[in-house]
Amino acid sequence: MFTTDFEEEEVKSLCPGLSPAEHVQHAIDCLRSSDSTLQDSHFSFRRWKIMDYSRAYSSHQITPLVVAERLISAVVQSSEPGMDMSFFVSYDARDILTQATESTLRYQRGEPLSVLDGVPIAVKDEINCMPYPTTGGSKWLHKVRPCKEDACCVERLRSCGAILVGKTNMQELSAGTSGINPHYGTSRNPYNPKRISGGSSISCCCMRRITVEVTIPDIEVMRLAHYVTIGSECTASIAHHLEHKGRSESGWDVRVALSIYGSFDSRDYLNAQRIRNRQMRFHEKIFSMADVIVSPMVGVTDYEIMEDAQETGELDYVNGAALVRYSIAGNFLGLPAVTVPFIGKPWSEAKLIQIAYAVEALCEAEYKKPQVFYDLLGEC
Repeated sequence: MFTTDFEEEEVKSLCPGLSPAEHVQHAIDCLRSSDSTLQDSHFSFRRWKIMDYSRAYSSHQITPLVVAERLISAVVQSSEPGMDMSFFVSYDARDILTQATESTLRYQRGEPLSVLDGVPIAVKDEINCMPYPTTGGSKWLHKVRPCKEDACCVERLRSCGAILVGKTNMQELSAGTSGINPHYGTSRNPYNPKRISGGSSISCCCMRRITVEVTIPDIEVMRLAHYVTIGSECTASIAHHLEHKGRSESGWDVRVALSIYGSFDSRDYLNAQRIRNRQMRFHEKIFSMADVIVSPMVGVTDYEIMEDAQETGELDYVNGAALVRYSIAGNFLGLPAVTVPFIGKPWSEAKLIQIAYAVEALCEAEYKKPQVFYDLLGEC
Protein backbone atom coordinates (compact mmCIF):
# COMPACT_ATOMS: atom_id res chain seq x y z
CA MET A 1 0.00 0.00 0.00
CA PHE A 2 1.06 3.61 -0.54
CA THR A 3 1.85 5.80 2.42
CA THR A 4 -0.55 8.70 2.89
CA ASP A 5 1.44 10.96 5.22
CA PHE A 6 0.66 14.16 3.32
CA GLU A 7 -2.09 16.73 3.35
CA GLU A 8 -3.85 17.64 0.13
CA GLU A 9 -3.89 21.36 -0.54
CA GLU A 10 -7.07 23.42 -0.74
CA VAL A 11 -9.45 20.61 0.09
CA LYS A 12 -12.86 21.44 1.49
CA SER A 13 -14.34 18.75 3.70
CA LEU A 14 -18.10 18.33 3.50
CA CYS A 15 -20.37 17.50 6.39
CA PRO A 16 -21.94 14.04 6.31
CA GLY A 17 -25.60 13.81 5.47
CA LEU A 18 -25.64 16.37 2.66
CA SER A 19 -27.88 15.66 -0.31
CA PRO A 20 -26.40 15.11 -3.79
CA ALA A 21 -27.67 18.55 -4.82
CA GLU A 22 -25.87 20.14 -1.85
CA HIS A 23 -22.68 18.31 -2.82
CA VAL A 24 -22.99 19.75 -6.33
CA GLN A 25 -23.45 23.27 -5.01
CA HIS A 26 -20.36 22.98 -2.82
CA ALA A 27 -18.38 21.80 -5.85
CA ILE A 28 -19.57 24.80 -7.88
CA ASP A 29 -18.62 27.16 -5.05
CA CYS A 30 -15.08 25.76 -5.13
CA LEU A 31 -14.61 26.61 -8.81
CA ARG A 32 -13.55 30.05 -9.90
CA SER A 33 -16.42 32.14 -11.21
CA SER A 34 -16.49 32.53 -14.96
CA ASP A 35 -17.60 35.61 -16.85
CA SER A 36 -18.09 33.73 -20.12
CA THR A 37 -21.57 33.60 -21.60
CA LEU A 38 -23.23 32.06 -24.60
CA GLN A 39 -23.08 35.33 -26.55
CA ASP A 40 -19.67 36.79 -25.82
CA SER A 41 -17.47 33.72 -26.35
CA HIS A 42 -14.57 34.70 -28.61
CA PHE A 43 -13.69 31.11 -29.45
CA SER A 44 -14.33 29.79 -32.95
CA PHE A 45 -15.63 26.57 -31.43
CA ARG A 46 -16.69 25.75 -27.92
CA ARG A 47 -17.91 22.70 -26.08
CA TRP A 48 -20.80 23.60 -23.83
CA LYS A 49 -20.31 22.87 -20.14
CA ILE A 50 -22.69 22.22 -17.28
CA MET A 51 -22.69 25.87 -16.25
CA ASP A 52 -23.52 26.96 -19.80
CA TYR A 53 -26.67 24.87 -19.70
CA SER A 54 -27.55 26.11 -16.22
CA ARG A 55 -27.10 29.78 -17.15
CA ALA A 56 -29.08 29.40 -20.36
CA TYR A 57 -31.96 27.74 -18.52
CA SER A 58 -31.96 30.19 -15.61
CA SER A 59 -31.96 33.20 -17.96
CA HIS A 60 -34.75 31.60 -20.02
CA GLN A 61 -32.70 31.70 -23.21
CA ILE A 62 -33.69 28.10 -23.86
CA THR A 63 -35.51 25.34 -22.02
CA PRO A 64 -34.50 21.77 -21.17
CA LEU A 65 -37.38 20.61 -23.35
CA VAL A 66 -35.97 22.32 -26.45
CA VAL A 67 -32.52 20.89 -25.72
CA ALA A 68 -34.03 17.41 -25.32
CA GLU A 69 -35.84 17.70 -28.65
CA ARG A 70 -32.61 18.74 -30.35
CA LEU A 71 -30.74 15.87 -28.74
CA ILE A 72 -33.29 13.27 -29.86
CA SER A 73 -33.11 14.67 -33.40
CA ALA A 74 -29.30 14.44 -33.27
CA VAL A 75 -29.37 10.81 -32.10
CA VAL A 76 -31.78 9.86 -34.87
CA GLN A 77 -29.79 11.68 -37.55
CA SER A 78 -26.43 10.29 -36.40
CA SER A 79 -27.83 6.75 -36.51
CA GLU A 80 -29.10 6.93 -40.08
CA PRO A 81 -27.46 4.93 -42.89
CA GLY A 82 -24.51 6.83 -44.25
CA MET A 83 -23.53 8.12 -40.83
CA ASP A 84 -23.89 5.09 -38.53
CA MET A 85 -22.13 6.84 -35.64
CA SER A 86 -23.61 4.28 -33.21
CA PHE A 87 -23.36 6.55 -30.18
CA PHE A 88 -26.21 4.87 -28.30
CA VAL A 89 -27.19 1.29 -27.57
CA SER A 90 -30.61 2.35 -26.32
CA TYR A 91 -32.60 5.50 -25.67
CA ASP A 92 -36.26 6.27 -25.04
CA ALA A 93 -37.48 9.51 -26.61
CA ARG A 94 -40.66 9.57 -24.53
CA ASP A 95 -38.74 9.14 -21.27
CA ILE A 96 -36.26 11.85 -22.27
CA LEU A 97 -39.06 14.30 -23.10
CA THR A 98 -40.85 13.50 -19.82
CA GLN A 99 -37.72 14.30 -17.81
CA ALA A 100 -37.13 17.47 -19.85
CA THR A 101 -40.69 18.67 -19.38
CA GLU A 102 -40.44 18.24 -15.60
CA SER A 103 -37.14 20.12 -15.59
CA THR A 104 -38.59 22.94 -17.71
CA LEU A 105 -41.47 23.36 -15.26
CA ARG A 106 -39.03 23.58 -12.36
CA TYR A 107 -37.13 26.39 -14.07
CA GLN A 108 -40.40 28.19 -14.84
CA ARG A 109 -41.20 28.09 -11.13
CA GLY A 110 -37.66 29.23 -10.29
CA GLU A 111 -37.03 25.97 -8.42
CA PRO A 112 -34.25 24.02 -10.22
CA LEU A 113 -32.93 21.14 -8.14
CA SER A 114 -29.29 22.02 -8.87
CA VAL A 115 -27.06 23.32 -11.67
CA LEU A 116 -27.37 19.82 -13.14
CA ASP A 117 -31.11 20.26 -13.59
CA GLY A 118 -31.92 19.79 -17.28
CA VAL A 119 -28.37 18.90 -18.28
CA PRO A 120 -28.38 15.88 -20.64
CA ILE A 121 -26.16 13.05 -19.40
CA ALA A 122 -25.62 9.70 -21.13
CA VAL A 123 -24.69 6.55 -19.19
CA LYS A 124 -22.23 3.91 -20.34
CA ASP A 125 -23.98 0.60 -20.94
CA GLU A 126 -22.26 -1.15 -18.05
CA ILE A 127 -23.97 1.00 -15.40
CA ASN A 128 -27.59 0.42 -14.38
CA CYS A 129 -29.96 3.19 -15.45
CA MET A 130 -33.70 2.69 -15.58
CA PRO A 131 -35.64 2.02 -17.76
CA TYR A 132 -32.87 0.56 -19.92
CA PRO A 133 -31.31 -2.91 -19.89
CA THR A 134 -27.62 -3.10 -19.00
CA THR A 135 -26.09 -5.11 -21.83
CA GLY A 136 -22.39 -4.39 -21.34
CA GLY A 137 -22.29 -4.15 -25.12
CA SER A 138 -23.43 -7.77 -25.42
CA LYS A 139 -26.59 -9.49 -26.65
CA TRP A 140 -27.02 -11.62 -23.53
CA LEU A 141 -25.80 -10.03 -20.27
CA HIS A 142 -29.08 -8.20 -19.58
CA LYS A 143 -30.93 -11.51 -19.88
CA VAL A 144 -29.06 -13.03 -16.94
CA ARG A 145 -28.48 -9.80 -15.00
CA PRO A 146 -31.63 -7.72 -15.40
CA CYS A 147 -31.50 -4.03 -14.45
CA LYS A 148 -33.92 -3.50 -11.56
CA GLU A 149 -32.88 -0.09 -10.25
CA ASP A 150 -30.54 2.83 -10.89
CA ALA A 151 -26.92 2.53 -9.90
CA CYS A 152 -26.00 4.80 -6.99
CA CYS A 153 -24.26 7.36 -9.21
CA VAL A 154 -27.24 7.46 -11.59
CA GLU A 155 -29.67 7.79 -8.70
CA ARG A 156 -27.75 10.81 -7.42
CA LEU A 157 -27.63 12.43 -10.86
CA ARG A 158 -31.37 11.92 -11.23
CA SER A 159 -32.01 13.48 -7.80
CA CYS A 160 -30.14 16.58 -9.02
CA GLY A 161 -32.45 16.91 -12.02
CA ALA A 162 -30.06 15.67 -14.71
CA ILE A 163 -31.77 14.30 -17.81
CA LEU A 164 -30.64 10.68 -18.29
CA VAL A 165 -30.75 10.33 -22.07
CA GLY A 166 -29.87 6.65 -22.60
CA LYS A 167 -27.09 4.08 -22.69
CA THR A 168 -23.96 4.69 -24.75
CA ASN A 169 -22.23 2.08 -26.88
CA MET A 170 -19.14 0.21 -25.72
CA GLN A 171 -16.94 -2.67 -26.81
CA GLU A 172 -18.57 -5.93 -25.80
CA LEU A 173 -17.82 -6.72 -22.14
CA SER A 174 -14.99 -4.15 -22.38
CA ALA A 175 -12.92 -6.93 -23.96
CA GLY A 176 -11.04 -4.43 -26.13
CA THR A 177 -10.32 -0.74 -26.54
CA SER A 178 -11.21 0.15 -30.13
CA GLY A 179 -14.96 0.62 -29.55
CA ILE A 180 -15.83 -1.79 -32.37
CA ASN A 181 -18.99 -3.72 -31.54
CA PRO A 182 -20.50 -6.29 -33.95
CA HIS A 183 -23.91 -6.12 -32.23
CA TYR A 184 -24.61 -2.40 -31.87
CA GLY A 185 -22.22 -0.88 -34.38
CA THR A 186 -18.92 0.95 -34.05
CA SER A 187 -18.68 4.23 -32.13
CA ARG A 188 -16.97 6.34 -34.75
CA ASN A 189 -14.61 9.24 -34.29
CA PRO A 190 -16.56 12.52 -34.71
CA TYR A 191 -13.46 14.17 -36.19
CA ASN A 192 -13.12 11.43 -38.82
CA PRO A 193 -15.93 8.86 -38.88
CA LYS A 194 -13.79 6.41 -40.84
CA ARG A 195 -11.58 5.96 -37.77
CA ILE A 196 -11.98 4.72 -34.22
CA SER A 197 -12.17 7.24 -31.41
CA GLY A 198 -8.66 7.98 -30.12
CA GLY A 199 -5.96 10.63 -29.80
CA SER A 200 -2.58 11.56 -28.37
CA SER A 201 -1.02 14.28 -26.22
CA ILE A 202 2.28 15.36 -24.68
CA SER A 203 4.43 13.59 -22.08
CA CYS A 204 6.10 14.96 -18.96
CA CYS A 205 5.91 14.85 -15.18
CA CYS A 206 4.88 17.82 -13.03
CA MET A 207 7.03 18.20 -9.91
CA ARG A 208 6.10 20.94 -7.48
CA ARG A 209 5.96 23.65 -10.14
CA ILE A 210 8.92 22.11 -12.00
CA THR A 211 8.76 19.77 -15.01
CA VAL A 212 11.00 16.72 -15.01
CA GLU A 213 11.15 13.57 -17.09
CA VAL A 214 10.65 10.24 -15.37
CA THR A 215 10.73 6.63 -16.49
CA ILE A 216 8.25 4.07 -15.22
CA PRO A 217 10.10 0.74 -15.15
CA ASP A 218 8.65 -2.41 -16.69
CA ILE A 219 5.58 -0.73 -18.13
CA GLU A 220 5.04 -3.61 -20.57
CA VAL A 221 5.27 -6.13 -17.72
CA MET A 222 2.67 -4.09 -15.84
CA ARG A 223 0.39 -4.13 -18.87
CA LEU A 224 0.57 -7.93 -19.09
CA ALA A 225 -0.06 -8.30 -15.36
CA HIS A 226 -3.04 -5.98 -15.74
CA TYR A 227 -4.34 -8.14 -18.61
CA VAL A 228 -4.02 -11.31 -16.53
CA THR A 229 -5.77 -9.68 -13.59
CA ILE A 230 -8.79 -8.26 -15.39
CA GLY A 231 -9.09 -11.38 -17.56
CA SER A 232 -9.11 -13.69 -14.56
CA GLU A 233 -11.56 -11.56 -12.61
CA CYS A 234 -13.85 -11.14 -15.62
CA THR A 235 -13.94 -14.89 -16.20
CA ALA A 236 -14.62 -15.63 -12.53
CA SER A 237 -17.48 -13.11 -12.54
CA ILE A 238 -19.39 -14.42 -15.56
CA ALA A 239 -18.19 -18.03 -15.90
CA HIS A 240 -21.49 -19.63 -14.84
CA HIS A 241 -23.38 -17.49 -17.37
CA LEU A 242 -20.98 -18.34 -20.20
CA GLU A 243 -21.67 -22.06 -19.84
CA HIS A 244 -25.37 -21.61 -20.60
CA LYS A 245 -25.73 -18.63 -22.90
CA GLY A 246 -23.05 -15.98 -23.16
CA ARG A 247 -20.32 -17.58 -25.22
CA SER A 248 -22.49 -18.58 -28.18
CA GLU A 249 -24.09 -15.12 -28.37
CA SER A 250 -20.81 -13.19 -28.11
CA GLY A 251 -18.81 -11.72 -30.96
CA TRP A 252 -15.81 -13.65 -32.20
CA ASP A 253 -13.40 -11.16 -30.66
CA VAL A 254 -14.93 -11.74 -27.23
CA ARG A 255 -14.93 -15.51 -27.69
CA VAL A 256 -11.20 -15.44 -28.39
CA ALA A 257 -10.56 -13.10 -25.45
CA LEU A 258 -12.58 -15.29 -23.07
CA SER A 259 -10.68 -18.38 -24.21
CA ILE A 260 -7.41 -16.62 -23.38
CA TYR A 261 -8.75 -15.43 -20.03
CA GLY A 262 -9.82 -18.98 -19.20
CA SER A 263 -6.28 -20.25 -19.71
CA PHE A 264 -4.93 -18.23 -16.78
CA ASP A 265 -4.54 -20.18 -13.54
CA SER A 266 -4.13 -19.18 -9.90
CA ARG A 267 -0.35 -19.03 -10.21
CA ASP A 268 -0.63 -16.54 -13.08
CA TYR A 269 -3.00 -14.42 -11.04
CA LEU A 270 -0.79 -14.41 -7.94
CA ASN A 271 2.27 -13.49 -10.00
CA ALA A 272 0.31 -10.61 -11.50
CA GLN A 273 -0.44 -9.33 -7.98
CA ARG A 274 3.26 -9.48 -7.10
CA ILE A 275 3.97 -7.33 -10.14
CA ARG A 276 1.22 -4.95 -9.04
CA ASN A 277 2.85 -4.59 -5.62
CA ARG A 278 6.22 -3.96 -7.28
CA GLN A 279 4.72 -1.27 -9.50
CA MET A 280 3.16 0.36 -6.45
CA ARG A 281 6.65 0.73 -5.01
CA PHE A 282 7.92 2.25 -8.28
CA HIS A 283 5.09 4.78 -8.36
CA GLU A 284 5.49 5.59 -4.69
CA LYS A 285 9.10 6.55 -5.42
CA ILE A 286 8.04 8.73 -8.37
CA PHE A 287 5.45 10.51 -6.25
CA SER A 288 8.08 11.26 -3.61
CA MET A 289 9.54 13.60 -6.26
CA ALA A 290 6.49 14.65 -8.24
CA ASP A 291 2.90 15.65 -7.66
CA VAL A 292 1.40 14.42 -10.92
CA ILE A 293 2.43 12.18 -13.80
CA VAL A 294 1.42 13.53 -17.21
CA SER A 295 1.57 11.22 -20.20
CA PRO A 296 0.05 10.80 -23.65
CA MET A 297 -3.57 9.70 -23.59
CA VAL A 298 -2.90 6.72 -25.86
CA GLY A 299 0.12 5.12 -27.47
CA VAL A 300 -1.27 5.18 -31.01
CA THR A 301 -3.34 7.63 -33.01
CA ASP A 302 -6.79 6.67 -34.26
CA TYR A 303 -6.68 4.05 -36.99
CA GLU A 304 -9.17 3.22 -39.72
CA ILE A 305 -12.12 0.95 -39.04
CA MET A 306 -11.95 -2.24 -41.10
CA GLU A 307 -15.24 -3.35 -42.62
CA ASP A 308 -14.89 -7.02 -41.65
CA ALA A 309 -14.25 -6.07 -38.01
CA GLN A 310 -17.73 -4.58 -37.80
CA GLU A 311 -19.22 -8.01 -38.40
CA THR A 312 -16.94 -10.13 -36.23
CA GLY A 313 -15.52 -7.66 -33.72
CA GLU A 314 -11.85 -6.81 -33.49
CA LEU A 315 -9.06 -8.31 -31.40
CA ASP A 316 -6.04 -6.24 -32.47
CA TYR A 317 -3.33 -7.06 -29.94
CA VAL A 318 -0.79 -4.48 -31.18
CA ASN A 319 -3.11 -1.49 -31.38
CA GLY A 320 -5.06 -2.60 -28.33
CA ALA A 321 -1.90 -2.68 -26.24
CA ALA A 322 -0.90 0.76 -27.51
CA LEU A 323 -4.30 2.27 -26.78
CA VAL A 324 -4.15 1.36 -23.07
CA ARG A 325 -0.41 1.79 -22.60
CA TYR A 326 -0.61 4.97 -20.51
CA SER A 327 -3.85 4.36 -18.64
CA ILE A 328 -2.85 1.14 -16.90
CA ALA A 329 -1.55 2.75 -13.71
CA GLY A 330 -4.97 4.20 -12.97
CA ASN A 331 -6.78 0.92 -13.61
CA PHE A 332 -4.28 -1.58 -12.26
CA LEU A 333 -2.87 0.30 -9.27
CA GLY A 334 -6.05 2.12 -8.28
CA LEU A 335 -4.49 5.57 -8.67
CA PRO A 336 -6.73 8.58 -9.22
CA ALA A 337 -6.55 9.87 -12.79
CA VAL A 338 -8.13 12.45 -15.09
CA THR A 339 -8.39 11.88 -18.82
CA VAL A 340 -5.70 14.25 -20.06
CA PRO A 341 -4.23 12.10 -18.70
CA PHE A 342 -2.96 13.14 -15.30
CA ILE A 343 -2.17 10.40 -12.79
CA GLY A 344 -1.87 11.32 -9.13
CA LYS A 345 -0.85 9.79 -5.84
CA PRO A 346 -3.54 8.23 -3.65
CA TRP A 347 -6.14 10.67 -2.29
CA SER A 348 -5.00 13.46 -4.61
CA GLU A 349 -8.31 13.81 -6.47
CA ALA A 350 -8.66 17.47 -5.49
CA LYS A 351 -5.27 18.35 -6.95
CA LEU A 352 -6.03 16.47 -10.18
CA ILE A 353 -9.36 18.24 -10.63
CA GLN A 354 -7.70 21.60 -9.97
CA ILE A 355 -4.99 20.95 -12.57
CA ALA A 356 -7.46 19.59 -15.12
CA TYR A 357 -9.67 22.66 -14.63
CA ALA A 358 -6.70 24.94 -15.32
CA VAL A 359 -5.59 22.95 -18.37
CA GLU A 360 -9.12 23.04 -19.77
CA ALA A 361 -9.12 26.83 -19.54
CA LEU A 362 -5.72 27.03 -21.27
CA CYS A 363 -6.69 24.70 -24.11
CA GLU A 364 -10.23 25.91 -24.72
CA ALA A 365 -9.22 28.37 -27.42
CA GLU A 366 -7.55 25.55 -29.39
CA TYR A 367 -10.61 23.31 -29.60
CA LYS A 368 -11.53 22.37 -33.16
CA LYS A 369 -15.03 21.60 -34.30
CA PRO A 370 -15.57 17.90 -35.08
CA GLN A 371 -16.83 16.83 -38.47
CA VAL A 372 -19.91 15.39 -36.74
CA PHE A 373 -21.24 17.86 -34.17
CA TYR A 374 -24.68 18.79 -32.89
CA ASP A 375 -25.05 22.16 -31.16
CA LEU A 376 -27.73 21.77 -28.49
CA LEU A 377 -27.45 25.35 -27.18
CA GLY A 378 -26.65 27.25 -30.36
CA GLU A 379 -28.64 30.34 -31.33
CA CYS A 380 -30.49 30.46 -28.07
